[in-house]
Amino acid sequence: MRRRTVIAAVGLAAPLSLLGGLDAALGATPDPSGSQVPIDTRLNTARALRRRTPHPSP
Repeated sequence: MRRRTVIAAVGLAAPLSLLGGLDAALGATPDPSGSQVPIDTRLNTARALRRRTPHPSP
């Protein structure tokens, strides 16, 4: 999704005063983690850990 699409969708549900820093927050790119492990491997590991974690009952 593009940032403008997200902002427009949120704009329908939230007042403009709450959206002040949303564009900057969505546009900020985080610093590299410095890990030598490819992102696909890290995502697959995280997903596998999540699947093994017991989910609390509501």
